[in-house]
Amino acid sequence: MILSDYAPHPVLAIFCGFAFVGGLVLALSAPGTRDRHHAWLTTLKSEAVTVAHDKVDPKNEGRWIYLVGDVSGCEEVFVDTVYGVSRRCFSLKRHGQVYRTDLGEDSPPENWAKAGPTDSSVLRDQSWRVQNPKLGEYVISAELLHEYWKHISGIEGAEPNTESKAKPPDWDKLLSRQLDERWPKMALSDATPTGWKPMADGRHWFLGADPARPKHLDRRISFRCAQFADRQITVLAKQQSGVLRGDDQSSGNRHFTCIRPGALTLDELFDEASRDNSAQYEQQRTGGARIALIALGIFAAGCTIAASLRRSARLSPLPNPHSELPS
Repeated sequence: MILSDYAPHPVLAIFCGFAFVGGLVLALSAPGTRDRHHAWLTTLKSEAVTVAHDKVDPKNEGRWIYLVGDVSGCEEVFVDTVYGVSRRCFSLKRHGQVYRTDLGEDSPPENWAKAGPTDSSVLRDQSWRVQNPKLGEYVISAELLHEYWKHISGIEGAEPNTESKAKPPDWDKLLSRQLDERWPKMALSDATPTGWKPMADGRHWFLGADPARPKHLDRRISFRCAQFADRQITVLAKQQSGVLRGDDQSSGNRHFTCIRPGALTLDELFDEASRDNSAQYEQQRTGGARIALIALGIFAAGCTIAASLRRSARLSPLPNPHSELPS
């Protein structure tokens, strides 16, 4: 078997080459990028100004400030007057679903139990959210709150494209999607509305004959509630007209926001930020190495398959052109 037999398809070779180089670049650039960002964090720590949350100082405009405050200005009591649910929280959403079956409304009743819950305009969703959350006298921007909920819940939500300068991310929209679509359903402890029944999971109210055996056109509702993990919040952010915001990328580093539950000292906050920074670039390094290895594996498999096919073609007997002639 000659060496040229191992040449894979050109498209596969090009694809594996790009994937290998890309993965290698990711893996090799991660340590340097991590160290540069850590150096930037160290500089930021020395420049951050410690302020009180009860007064906005115009002298700190555009500077990084560190503060600890109470979350009471970020909560309201929301009441769903239709179903009687009330919560003191940052965000509350009602979600309704109707059970439907693909068999159609004219199918025999015994088949209706195969219905599954689907979103419907029959039960309209409704959401409530604090519009101007404040930490003392400072307004907390949607981008910081997006980071907060991501940190305490482990829910990533939609991530913005922070590389684009022309079109900045719509943080308010991203925050709404994160809270309304991905926050866990809350346990329902309020009095059950008239005509509805609690379901076994404790997180839905049901309108129909039997919650254990829902049928076609039965209904259920649930609520999502975003509440703070602690009564205090620690923030490191830029002060802009009394609003707390993240980094605007002018430093050349990745987008940076830092907001954590509880009352943390500046050292504790930076230690946590440094750990997050190291973990992120370690993931980048291992991810890049994994991509490069997978590309090598696919390339090797392609070479082996190509060689096997060429060898089989050489060993196969050629058809006799005279065998099909009439006798």
